[in-house]
Amino acid sequence: MQRYAITFEIRQGTQAAVRELLSGYAPPEWETADGTRLLSTSIFMKDTTVIRVIEIDGSLPSVMRHLAAQPSIQKLERELDPYLATPRDMSTRGRPRLLRQRPHGARHHPRRGARPMSGQVLLVTGATGGLGGAVVPRLAARGDRLLLVGRDKDRLAELEAVHGAPGRVETLTADVSDPEGARSAAEEAVTRYGRLDGLVHLVGAFKAGPLFLMDADAYEQTLRANFLSAVTVTQAALPHLGQGARLVFFTTPLADEPLPALSAYAASKAALVAWARSVAHELKRGGVHVNVISMTMADTPDKRAARPDLNFDHTVAPDLVARAVAFLTSEEADGLYGAVVPVLGRFEFRSDLSGPPR
Repeated sequence: MQRYAITFEIRQGTQAAVRELLSGYAPPEWETADGTRLLSTSIFMKDTTVIRVIEIDGSLPSVMRHLAAQPSIQKLERELDPYLATPRDMSTRGRPRLLRQRPHGARHHPRRGARPMSGQVLLVTGATGGLGGAVVPRLAARGDRLLLVGRDKDRLAELEAVHGAPGRVETLTADVSDPEGARSAAEEAVTRYGRLDGLVHLVGAFKAGPLFLMDADAYEQTLRANFLSAVTVTQAALPHLGQGARLVFFTTPLADEPLPALSAYAASKAALVAWARSVAHELKRGGVHVNVISMTMADTPDKRAARPDLNFDHTVAPDLVARAVAFLTSEEADGLYGAVVPVLGRFEFRSDLSGPPR
C-alpha cells in the first residue's frame, strides 16, 4: 500500500466557498481498468491549502489516469478552478508526494477494496458522554486509532489522561452539531492520522415533558442533538471515507413504542433511524456500512447518583453497548447495512394485562 498527497493553493478569502464545495465531494470508482485498487481517497483543506490524499495498491500512473477520467473529479475541478491561486489540475498535473510506503504484504486486504479492521481511524463524537468510558478502551485495545470529540473540555482531559496516547488516541474540543465544527473534526482526524475510516456518533440528549409544557425550542434542541448532529457530522466525514467505512448511530426502543411525555425524544430518535436506514441504501453500493444500535438507559455512576430510586435491572451496561460498537465496526458485520441492533439488557415494556413479571 502506498499513500500520496497532492496539494494546491486557493486564494485567500475563498475558504468558506471551497469548504462548501468539498462537503459535496463524491468518491470515484475504486478500481482501475488494469486492476489497480484505490483503497481510499479524501480531500480536505488546511488554511489556504487543499490536500488530496489517496491510498493505492498498484500503479500510481494508472490511478492518476483513472482519477482524471472520473466525472466526479472533473466536476469538482471545474467548480474549484475559479478559487485556485494558480490554475492546476488536481488529479493529473504535478508530482504526487509519497507520504508513506509500507513493506509488501504488511497490509491485509480481507476482501476486495476493503480496509483492515484493526488499526482503523475512527472519529468518536460525543465521547464525553456516558458511553465514552466503555467504547473508547474497547476500540483502542483492538488497535484502532481514535479522535475523541466533545464539547466538555474537562471530561475530554479526563479521557485523555486515562486513554490518551499520541498518534493512537487523541482529543479535540468541537461541537459537531454545528457544520463548521463537524468539518473541523473530520479534517482534523485526517490531518492527524492520514485518513478516516469511520464514525461512532455518541452525541445525544434526553428531554422529557408533556406536550403542553414543551415549547418549539425544546423540540428543536432535541432534534438538533439527536438527529441533526448525525446529519452534519456524516456530511463532514463522507468525503474522507473509503470502501469498507463504518458509521454507527444510537437510538432507543421508544422510537418504535413512544411513551407519554417523551414525544420530543422519541420523535428525534425516530427521525434518526429513518434517516440512517435511507442513507445506508445510498452508501452501501460504495461499500460503506451505516448501522444503528438501539439501547435503553445506560447504567452509569452518574445515572445511579441522579436516580437512586430507579430499578437498574432495566438499564444496560455500557460494556455491552461497547461490544456491539466493536462488532459493527468490524468485518464480522459485513452483511449489515441499515440494521437496527437491539442492546437492551433486560428492558421490557410492561402492561397490567400481561400480569406480574415471572
